[in-house]
Amino acid sequence: MRLVALSRLVALVSAPVTLLLVATRTSPAEQGFYFVFVNVQAIASLFELGVGTMLVQFTAHASSGWQWAARGEPTGDPISIDLLYSVVANAERWFAIAALLSTALLLPTGIYFFEPEGARNGIPYALPWTVVTVALGCYLTIVPLLCTLEGTGQLPRLQRMRLMQAIATAVTLWVLIPIVGGLNAVAVASVVQLAIAVVWLVGRFPGFVRRAASRIPAAARTERAGSGLSRAQSRTATAWIVGFLGPQLLSPVIFRYVGADAGGRAGLTMAGASAPLMIGLAWLQARYPEYGALAAQRELDRLDAISKRATLQALGVCVTLSLLLIVLVLALGRFDAGLASRFLSLPQVSAVCATSVAYLLYHAMAAHLRAHREEALLWPLVLGTAATIAATIAFAPRGVAPAVFAYSAGVIGLLFPSSFLVFRRRRRSLRSLSPQVGSIAREGPRKQ
Repeated sequence: MRLVALSRLVALVSAPVTLLLVATRTSPAEQGFYFVFVNVQAIASLFELGVGTMLVQFTAHASSGWQWAARGEPTGDPISIDLLYSVVANAERWFAIAALLSTALLLPTGIYFFEPEGARNGIPYALPWTVVTVALGCYLTIVPLLCTLEGTGQLPRLQRMRLMQAIATAVTLWVLIPIVGGLNAVAVASVVQLAIAVVWLVGRFPGFVRRAASRIPAAARTERAGSGLSRAQSRTATAWIVGFLGPQLLSPVIFRYVGADAGGRAGLTMAGASAPLMIGLAWLQARYPEYGALAAQRELDRLDAISKRATLQALGVCVTLSLLLIVLVLALGRFDAGLASRFLSLPQVSAVCATSVAYLLYHAMAAHLRAHREEALLWPLVLGTAATIAATIAFAPRGVAPAVFAYSAGVIGLLFPSSFLVFRRRRRSLRSLSPQVGSIAREGPRKQ
């Protein structure tokens, strides 16, 4: 937990410096491009924290009967190891497809999307955009390996690597934004992030990487983990992609319908409001392996207690940091009007922060159910996100404020309530099926 907190603390502390550099060293138009680039670069981390959480919990289920050898590969019960590689195989196939599709779709779409504003403002975007999208595709292919390590007891070592990534990314942006501009800085930072992960994987777990590459095709054919795992992973992948679209499309939609300057203000605000959300999600993610293990043992009372405590802690972090952002924007409005103009207005910032809190609660509920290998909140998410995106696009031509408030109303007024109702019903159903409901409270924690 300390390493998780430290890696997120680095991101939290470095973010204001990065945002200040963007606001003071780039033009308003380039700021709009910058945050669209950052949204795409962040897809890798969001996949790791989102789609990958199901893989973390599946591998936590499959982590008994073997251990990590000194040479960095599983050793022990061959059946358990085969099960592990089958889980990895299902994830690798999906992530490989996602990598190809993301590159094939994002690269030409981005060039088409950016062309009018790029030509109007004289912003060279093609080369850095190509680097960012290709680096994203490469990173997605190693996410299953990273998530497998996290779910099988290697979280501390993985967090050290993520800490190195956070530091290197921050330093890269700080050094390069004033020198080569925001877009080129993002491109270099995406390559640095990828290189650190690849070097760490090959250096620390060479046996695992080598055997995964050689055994994944065979494991994929045998499907030892069963089609249920593949279906659940696919549903989780769908849920996370849909959940990603809602908040990440706000800035590009405003960019498209209002202009690059307005898109930049929306992007800077979303970046500030997303930081508390991502730190809160990281707080939750550190407990996901424990969620999966408790669900597998049917210790549902302990699962409920730990999930509730982790959610309240993450909620406290998210709300506190969101309030700090609101106070910051308020202070800038009084003392530095020029810098304050790079953000949305205070009511709009408050609405975006409230939406981030709603998304955190949604992810907390989804993680609780995913411990049971379920994605019961998929349809509330799909319908709520579809309505949110439709409302945002419909109101965007009327201006920034209507688009922002339509986005917030869709998430807070539709997506979150419907998800909460489904969560309560499904949680009661899962407890009624458990033969051990209440036994933990009577017997106390199991002795190890």
